[in-house]
Amino acid sequence: MYKVLIFSYYFPPKGLSGVQRTTKFVKYLPEFNWSPTVITTGDIAYFAHDYSLLEDLKNENISVVRVNGKEINSILKKKGTMKMPREIFRKIFAYISSWFYIPDNKKSWASYAYKEAKKLCSEEKFDVIFVSGPPFSSVEAARKISEEFKIPLLLITVTFGMAINLPVTLRPITE
Repeated sequence: MYKVLIFSYYFPPKGLSGVQRTTKFVKYLPEFNWSPTVITTGDIAYFAHDYSLLEDLKNENISVVRVNGKEINSILKKKGTMKMPREIFRKIFAYISSWFYIPDNKKSWASYAYKEAKKLCSEEKFDVIFVSGPPFSSVEAARKISEEFKIPLLLITVTFGMAINLPVTLRPITE
């Protein structure tokens, strides 16, 4: 079996749409002769938890490694599932956070994920590294591991978050 190391901050038991892509990707990889090892968060506070998604990951060829950081979600982990704040407060927090945490406020988790990935890559041979962003700090951690261990890197990003930062003058091309 081929082996893939996956960096994914948003992964079950967290819920919401950002979790689905990587979860389903991981679920079906063993059918195509790939054995995934996922580096993700430990228990954190989050807006939705969906424990049923863990059922998709019950396969002897799927390994999940949970890493805790010191980001706000880890600090508030005792709160479990938190109520989603109003959109205006989320935008204000995101704006303020962007001034202090570059590339994002998951930087702490990414540094711990990097250390765990370094340990894993020293113990096992991976054929490829897959990273899903945001958070983009995990992309940087995966890139460093890719370069250090000479493992190809596959990057998948969600573009809807990027559109917020695009100039208003950019428009889609239509025919």
